[in-house]
Amino acid sequence: MTRMTFTLGDYIQTLRERKGLTTRELGRRAGLNYETIRKIETGYTKSPGLEAVIEISKALNVHPLNLILAYQGIDPEKQKGERNMSDDQIMAEGIKEFLEWRKNNRTGE
Repeated sequence: MTRMTFTLGDYIQTLRERKGLTTRELGRRAGLNYETIRKIETGYTKSPGLEAVIEISKALNVHPLNLILAYQGIDPEKQKGERNMSDDQIMAEGIKEFLEWRKNNRTGE
């Protein structure tokens, strides 16, 4: 059965596997427990903190905006080439949208 929605966990897992990393290795590089990585990838943790998202993006060597887009259910790889703003503007807008979305979608975690 194929998933119909795109998630942050899906994207992190895809990037991690492309780079040949285990959850333990990604966790080590990001300064996070591998269980945290596993929980994000499986969807158990639906709303990781912004700091965790930024550290994972550094460990995977991707722009944090890509993970923020994935968090919002948008496949960042389909968005490439459609951006007209500078990276700084994109990042600022993405973080603003991420924080607003998270504020409006927080559930008992």
